[in-house]
Amino acid sequence: MTQRTRIVIGVAVGLIAILTGLVLLELFGTILLAITVAYVLTPVQGWFLTRGWRRRSAAIATTVIALVSALAVVTPLALVAYRYRGEVAAVVSQLPEAITIEALGFTGTLEMATVIDTLVAYVPTILLQSAVALSAFSIKFALFAMVVFGLLVGHERARAAILAPIPPTYLDFVGAMEERARETLVAILVLQVGTAVGTFVLAVPTFWLLGYDYVVVLSAIAGALQFLPIIGPIVLLLALGAVHVMAGEVIAAALVVGVGGLVIGWLPDLLVRPKLVQYTTGMSGSLYFVGFIGGITSLGMIGILAGPLFVALLVEGIDQLAAQMDHTDRTPSTETVGDGQGPTADAGTTGGQNARGRGEPAGQ
Repeated sequence: MTQRTRIVIGVAVGLIAILTGLVLLELFGTILLAITVAYVLTPVQGWFLTRGWRRRSAAIATTVIALVSALAVVTPLALVAYRYRGEVAAVVSQLPEAITIEALGFTGTLEMATVIDTLVAYVPTILLQSAVALSAFSIKFALFAMVVFGLLVGHERARAAILAPIPPTYLDFVGAMEERARETLVAILVLQVGTAVGTFVLAVPTFWLLGYDYVVVLSAIAGALQFLPIIGPIVLLLALGAVHVMAGEVIAAALVVGVGGLVIGWLPDLLVRPKLVQYTTGMSGSLYFVGFIGGITSLGMIGILAGPLFVALLVEGIDQLAAQMDHTDRTPSTETVGDGQGPTADAGTTGGQNARGRGEPAGQ
């Protein structure tokens, strides 16, 4: 097969891949997350392989670790909700028939019967949407496991197939982009874990100073919610504020939403994330946040991966282009001029050296 044929086939496959991506656009986030996790867990698979495991067995064990790690983020939230369901029911049962709210000179009365009737009216819709979301989540979770396993088993063959139609001249560029993509995806995942840990550290003293009893539990929930950047810890703070409002504790609600929102919801993104960006992604904080905010705004939650990834690839591409242009500018010109007498030079030896550098006999 000639190089031209390989390039034509590669272009055709690339066009088909683009069309397939458009068809599977709704699964883009799940696949990108699976690719990220597979990149991160490749060393874990290598650890199993060095101990004599077969490739498929090592891939299965590594995939199980990935699934357990993914469930570890969601499971504590479900366990806490189940563990304290009795306390929540007790709080609801003790709510007064009406709540009088006084703030900034204004007084208002909230009838609990009206609130309950409104919530009951939305229960069927909420249950239906929850069932659909749970079904979609189970399908995407199975797809996540399959993609991670497939990448761990056959990532070398997939890489070789992708690189096959690329001319050798461009392999260095493609390799640099691949390396930058791998480093960025791994760094973003590490960055999220670090931000979650920082949120937990900041949340513990904050909840303690605000007088809450289950400080560690609430802090763990706030840290886990950092993996949901659009939602984040602010959901927990708003829920706590709503409980205080229903109990008539307006000042406590304002404190947990205001102070908690500042320290728990905002400071991790302001203090922890920029510091970690410099040590993980290799990008400046401003570039990272452009990708982070732009990705979330355009693509939703998966934008936390896609946004910084595309910005990092753009930066790498610009660096490669600048390096190539600099190399071209520094390369001596060997073009002939005027009468076709060969390269111009101040001395005959110089001309001879330039000719020999091209594999020609000197003096011709």
